[in-house]
Amino acid sequence: MATPFSALLAASGLSYIEAGNFLGVTKETVRDWSRGKSRTPADALEAMHDLVSRMLEKSDTLLDAYEELGSLHGSPDVIEIGMSTDDYEAKANGFVNLNHERATIGLAVAQLPLGAVKIVPRGSTVASAAAEWATSARE
Repeated sequence: MATPFSALLAASGLSYIEAGNFLGVTKETVRDWSRGKSRTPADALEAMHDLVSRMLEKSDTLLDAYEELGSLHGSPDVIEIGMSTDDYEAKANGFVNLNHERATIGLAVAQLPLGAVKIVPRGSTVASAAAEWATSARE
């Protein structure tokens, strides 16, 4: 049986174990909430709702940047989106883990023109290289 919790869990990109770690419960508890075997506490449902809402906000930020770039310089053939290479980097960038970051980027990619996106390791985009160069030039 699908539940609001299971829908939010699917949208988050988190596994039962990852969601359990995020919510401070066991993977079995997450599984039971997802299957409707036990009632999901309001605070857990709210935490997952907030998590997915933040994902939408972050994907909207990527879409806004794409649209701004298009209005200033014309639509680019391809834009590069930097993705973390591991859970530690993803956490440092404000995500629960790498799967959560992938799901967030996936929301943005699904709304961009097909073929307009290239996903690369974070820090390897042209913009990152330019920012690093500008920072080192000022020092």
